[in-house]
Amino acid sequence: MRVKIGYPPAQEEGEILERFGAADPLLGLRAVTTPAEVMAAQEARRAIRVERSIRDYMISISAATRRHPEIALGASPRASLGIYQASQAWAAIAGRDFVLPDDVKLMAPVVLTHRLMIAPQAQLRGQQLDELLSGIIERVPVPVEE
Repeated sequence: MRVKIGYPPAQEEGEILERFGAADPLLGLRAVTTPAEVMAAQEARRAIRVERSIRDYMISISAATRRHPEIALGASPRASLGIYQASQAWAAIAGRDFVLPDDVKLMAPVVLTHRLMIAPQAQLRGQQLDELLSGIIERVPVPVEE
């Protein structure tokens, strides 16, 4: 996954320099979880339900990246698995035991952006991968409950 966090404002950057410039921040580092808690979270993620229509929606998004004329290297099955697992994790964080299409829409860009390669011609025209991916996600039909 790739998450853009940006840079801190100058004032916060100054505080970071003052706080860590003279001291080693690793010396005061404390664990925030245990290995058992991490394993439990992974197990909880696996228990989140993904309906077939949602799974097929994920596959459709990945397949659309492979067919897009401005993407030289589309999403692999491993990328689809990344969307699947990230969507499960997001649903769990949201307190649900099932994945929604909105979870997929939210997680697909985070998972796919660094896995795709824009075509050189598209890059020369100033196309951005995140914009191409947004367009793909908008165009792939969302599954609806019957």
